[in-house]
Amino acid sequence: MTAPMAWPYGEAAAALRKAVGPVPRSEYPDLAVARAVARIGDRALESGEVVVTDHDLRTLATEAAAMRPPHPFVYGY
Repeated sequence: MTAPMAWPYGEAAAALRKAVGPVPRSEYPDLAVARAVARIGDRALESGEVVVTDHDLRTLATEAAAMRPPHPFVYGY
């Protein structure tokens, strides 16, 4: 088994950063961003083109929301 080529993943990260824009780092956990970059990079390996779709952005937001800890007011302390 060979390692995947690095170029689509670096370009996928840059394209995702451009599509999302400036946001606080705490808004998107590292794991959610890494999963989005992997999806975009894998698709780029198949098609030869790095494209960030609306589905990628929706999935990133959904995964990030699921990974964030709940707000303290939820616990009623």
